[in-house]
Amino acid sequence: MLYCRTVASNLSAIHIIMPYYIYKITPGPTSLLKTLDKLEQHESYREARNRARDMRSALNEGDRQIIKVIFAASELEA
Repeated sequence: MLYCRTVASNLSAIHIIMPYYIYKITPGPTSLLKTLDKLEQHESYREARNRARDMRSALNEGDRQIIKVIFAASELEA
């Protein structure tokens, strides 16, 4: 048990910075197919949230696009 605690305490000291990605999601020809376009990347949630809100407010009422903030280790994971 001591080994597990040591490993756990060492892991908690590791600080991994994961960015917040802002994506534009456009519906495709079917409900399963969508197009994702990376628009921006931010280090803080507050920045990403505020930018996404600004982008959403700039969309027209009839637009079928969605603006999403995605927290992930990489673009591939997002």
